[in-house]
Amino acid sequence: MAVTPESLHQRVIFKVLLLMVSGAGILYFLINIQRGLVGLAWAELAMSIASLWLWRNVDALKALRLWSFLYLIPFFSIILFALSDPRISYGMFVWVLLIPIVSYLLLGLWRGFAMACLFMTLAAIVYIWRFHSNPEVINTVVLANVMVCAAALWAFSHIYELSRERSQRILLKLASRDALTGLYNRLRLTEIFNRERQQAEVQRQPLSLLLIDLDYFKKINDHYGHDTGDQVLVAVASHIQRNIRRRDSAFRLGGEEFCILLPGSGREEAHAVADVLRTGLAEQHPLVAGLPVTPTLSAGVATLGDDGKDFVHLYSMADQRLYLAKHSGRNRVVSQGQALQGDTVEGERASSPVLQATL
Repeated sequence: MAVTPESLHQRVIFKVLLLMVSGAGILYFLINIQRGLVGLAWAELAMSIASLWLWRNVDALKALRLWSFLYLIPFFSIILFALSDPRISYGMFVWVLLIPIVSYLLLGLWRGFAMACLFMTLAAIVYIWRFHSNPEVINTVVLANVMVCAAALWAFSHIYELSRERSQRILLKLASRDALTGLYNRLRLTEIFNRERQQAEVQRQPLSLLLIDLDYFKKINDHYGHDTGDQVLVAVASHIQRNIRRRDSAFRLGGEEFCILLPGSGREEAHAVADVLRTGLAEQHPLVAGLPVTPTLSAGVATLGDDGKDFVHLYSMADQRLYLAKHSGRNRVVSQGQALQGDTVEGERASSPVLQATL
């Protein structure tokens, strides 16, 4: 399971909550045993023991939100059970204010909202049922204070979680996308490949990897400048996105090198996709408005199974075929055979930043 910043954030909060509840549970067990509230005391002790067990094992939990959901239901229920006892003072209702805060922090925006709605509604029912005949508690000032405070905490919790999730989505997008072209960057390549490979193996479908490199791109940079070179890269990225399916994933690996993952496509289909990209690019006159710049591309194709079972072998084979296309005259697609033997090709392969990062 991939560890995300969100899961780390929620795991830390869950551990703090578990530690606090375990300590508070033991304290209230001792207090309520002395007060004769035996049922409540044992429920609090059971919650304390469960919290300690979860605290010791929380780092190993995989479905963290499910465990959080299953934990919060009895936790909030014990709070309401305690508040429903006539022997408990109305001052204990401050515990209700924890409900929206903890719900949002552990369950996220909409699950937290649903959990808060349920238990805040139940808490209001218990409050009215307990004190409907007590004029000292049920009066305009007290009700206004309780309602405004509860509403404020609920609103702040909702706004905080909403802004946190939005900020996280923006940061994740910035971290996973190439700033120039908007395509995925190479940091996401292995992650998405592993996901697609698992689906391909489960569904018994093919998966192909396509490596693309622009021909003589250095000459474009040298002759027209890097600004023009950047415009070419953006135009090529747009050309790729227009000619692949929604389920396909396109990446810019660095410089003028691109990669495409083609789930559900075998060798022939992947070759056809690469050839459409190649011929379509060559037919654009010009690629950059106002300048006679129309590069061609070379591509190498590798297919899961025949060319390897993991990312390293699949990428390596596509990389070999890409250089075979380069050394065979460029502006072509190679989907079968091995790379040319020689120090030049092997040296270029060894310097691949993607393979170096993976290895």
